[in-house]
Amino acid sequence: MGSIDEILQDDLNIDLDGKVRKVRYSLASLAFITRKFGSIGKMQEVFASMKGTGTAALDGMTVEVIDAMVGMVYAGLITHNPDLTEDDVARMIDIRNMQGIFEVCTRAMQAMTSGGKKHDGETGEPGNPTRKAKK
Repeated sequence: MGSIDEILQDDLNIDLDGKVRKVRYSLASLAFITRKFGSIGKMQEVFASMKGTGTAALDGMTVEVIDAMVGMVYAGLITHNPDLTEDDVARMIDIRNMQGIFEVCTRAMQAMTSGGKKHDGETGEPGNPTRKAKK
């Protein structure tokens, strides 16, 4: 596992609803995922059930998949945005920003599960990752 300084650098930012929000999977996030899905693995199984990529994936979206997508984003946001609700998060995600948002959340979750290893940062369109400035 990395040092505490490395782990603290694993917050990523996403532009949602006109605000830059930090994404971090904390113990509160893991508790939410476990209560909602049973485990991270079960949540990932829901994503694996999707067919197709890009806009073709829209045809394979079930309520279960959409719920898992919203849950994953919500879990990543609650550490720094405890007042948000799942409904708030669902309203912030649309077809235009969906892919970028899930890329950021996936990278943040990978950083959490890999013991704080660093990941590449990018700057881009809303929903794409932006790395906080290094000191």
